[in-house]
Amino acid sequence: NTRMLATYAAIDPRVQYLGYTMKVFAKRCDIGDASRGSLSSYAYILMVLYFLQQREPPVIPVLQEIFDGQQIPQRMVDGWNAFFFDDTDELKKRLPSVGKNTESLGELW
Repeated sequence: NTRMLATYAAIDPRVQYLGYTMKVFAKRCDIGDASRGSLSSYAYILMVLYFLQQREPPVIPVLQEIFDGQQIPQRMVDGWNAFFFDDTDELKKRLPSVGKNTESLGELW
């Protein structure tokens, strides 16, 4: 989880700013505590990632969908495939659209 979030943050610094802002917002609104029946801060971060992937053009790619060949590589953790593409240098070669979104943090928020 930490490595995946760090990879997304390395792709675009807005990921870290928006993720942190969302965590603070959830805590301040008292909706960021999974032990009390609300979503976890990690769940809010995943929603931020999904939102950024759906922008046009996307702020960040879906790292789980980038791989060579027909078969998704296996990186098993507790019985789940936790594979994601983590070579940020190679990513820029494969997906020239990365970095094309110019929306400000305010526009994205």
